[in-house]
Amino acid sequence: MALITPNIASADVSPPSQLELGPNSARPHVEGERPPTTTARLPARLPAITPKAKPKPKPKPVKPKPPVLRPRPEPAEPPGSTLVLFDVGRVSVPRQIVVLAANADRFPDLIGVSVDISVLRASDWHHAYGVRVGLLTPSVPATNWYLDAPGSKPPVYTEVDLIGLDVAFEYAYRRKLIGPVGVMLRGGLGLAVAVGSLRRVETLPGCADEDRATCPHWRKAGVQPNALPSPVWPAVHATAGLFVELAGRFGLHVEAGVRDAVYVGAGVSLRP
Repeated sequence: MALITPNIASADVSPPSQLELGPNSARPHVEGERPPTTTARLPARLPAITPKAKPKPKPKPVKPKPPVLRPRPEPAEPPGSTLVLFDVGRVSVPRQIVVLAANADRFPDLIGVSVDISVLRASDWHHAYGVRVGLLTPSVPATNWYLDAPGSKPPVYTEVDLIGLDVAFEYAYRRKLIGPVGVMLRGGLGLAVAVGSLRRVETLPGCADEDRATCPHWRKAGVQPNALPSPVWPAVHATAGLFVELAGRFGLHVEAGVRDAVYVGAGVSLRP
């Protein structure tokens, strides 16, 4: 038995085309093919382009400002110490208040003298709390009070015989400013009791308008022995002033403000 082997060489098959590579070209050239008009050679790998980093500006050195040295105020009172204040002053009631209350515009000035003592205990270097006891003595001459207007009521003879006593809680703020000189603020609230009487007596009828200031009054008839609406009044204190510390435990101070009325006074301080 014989093997049948195909004869490839005798078959009608065209031989394979030959590829040619030029020396400067990466594209193969096929025989019989029209070469391309342009030849481009691409790089195998594009180079990476990185932008240059701009240098950051260096921050300018900041010079620290020197601290502002402010003088520390000197303490006025050491904590736990006791301060005693003696005060004498002049008290006056504004006339506008009296005009509204008494319905009169012809009357003497309502002034008086006050004497007070305060015992305070310092809670820290500048604040103190305590009690204030005061005595107020009015100095008002007895005369006719009346309204200077045609057809007004007859004058009323008024006699002020009063003494005021008050007790109040008090707060004081003291701070030195320059050397021994300092500022002092005081305020208090309490009760005031009027002891005595405010007598108002009707004048005799038939008094001419030009004689109202000197019209005579009744001795017993038409007498109102106590014209005060109430013997108890609120006591309000609010003053501001300066103090000077002297050698030792003594000091002086002056104040102005309100002490149940308009107040101006001075006093002495003592540290027991």
